[in-house]
Amino acid sequence: MPTSLYIQLDFFHIGAYRAAGDAFHAEAYAHDNDYYYLVLQPFLIANSEKASSPGISEYFKTWSGATLAEPGRVVAIDETLVNALNTEGKFAATPVPFPPSTSLSLKLSMTSAPATADLTIERTLEAAGVNPTPALVLAAANWPEFAARNYLNIPIRVWDQFSDSQRSQILDWVYGLMVVLRRGADAGSLSANETSVWNRFFKSLSPADGSQKAWMPLLTAGTPPLAMQVLSYLYDPAHTGPKEKNLNPPQYMHTQESIRQYKEAAFPSLPPATYHALLWSRFADLAATGGEEKTAGALGRFYGFGERLRWPKAPVGQDAEYYKHFMVVQPTDGNPAEPWFITNAHSLAGQVFRVGPVADSVQVTALNVTEFKVQGNSIIAGGAANPYQKHFLAPVPKV
Repeated sequence: MPTSLYIQLDFFHIGAYRAAGDAFHAEAYAHDNDYYYLVLQPFLIANSEKASSPGISEYFKTWSGATLAEPGRVVAIDETLVNALNTEGKFAATPVPFPPSTSLSLKLSMTSAPATADLTIERTLEAAGVNPTPALVLAAANWPEFAARNYLNIPIRVWDQFSDSQRSQILDWVYGLMVVLRRGADAGSLSANETSVWNRFFKSLSPADGSQKAWMPLLTAGTPPLAMQVLSYLYDPAHTGPKEKNLNPPQYMHTQESIRQYKEAAFPSLPPATYHALLWSRFADLAATGGEEKTAGALGRFYGFGERLRWPKAPVGQDAEYYKHFMVVQPTDGNPAEPWFITNAHSLAGQVFRVGPVADSVQVTALNVTEFKVQGNSIIAGGAANPYQKHFLAPVPKV
């Protein structure tokens, strides 16, 4: 059988997390009283005779929406599969994002007194030649504010963007590197990478003497300065190695303030149009360099702990269409006047469907997934055999 991506579907209401009058949780979620969620979680399953997925590295290297369109590539996790896996006892399930260019379509039937309401939510995740769902797209001009509000690690790669203290530390480090490489060159003990750095940047220079004072005019000359040229060269992993401690340059990250100061110029290159594309590329890089075990651990932490993220609020007049793609953790980011709200990484990865509003006077007795499609293929179809129903035996408590 083909290797497959396995998808868990979970219903959620905030009343199941924080009961009315609950003093233990300081944060209030009353804004979400009238909404229900369906959360999708794809998994890669290993060490099992009942399920078969690609390896993590293969998944991030080769899978796309086109792969999901192939027969048997997507399987919904149901009770039968869970029971079969539990009998084995040794399987491993790694949570992963959907691959690029995935299209999803969800149809729900909501049963309440006195009627049943049907609704459909569709979305497309990004890829070349595919138009992603607009709510999940971040304009280039908004990336600096997104990075600042969400504390993204943006490395400084421009000499003028370092602080005076950082530039002083870099000059000290580059001078120290020169001294170490000169001694190694004299002793004939340089590695191939060290020899390349020595020959490229230092060998031909002739200061008055070997003191740091004599070297400073040389290290600060040029556009960018020679010291920055050395750093840029060594920031490329092709020019160094994990065991070459002499070629491990200092790293500095932008602060919230410096990101807002330099805006788009703070980024070595602007991220792709969506958070999902950024997430996918970072895990793809980790899978390519860090191996299966390290990547599995990082994915487990990412999905296990979750991550709150600030995202632009809906354009005027588009609330209903916009927010159905997000879990609204908080409707504002502190100040209600700010044009940002708080959601989570699952939402920005395209894995959350928001259903509602459902008025206080309506008692929902059941939610039923009547159809779930991936790449246009029905993974779940309605009917008596459909196990994807959520029955509420009592009214969901308001918080």
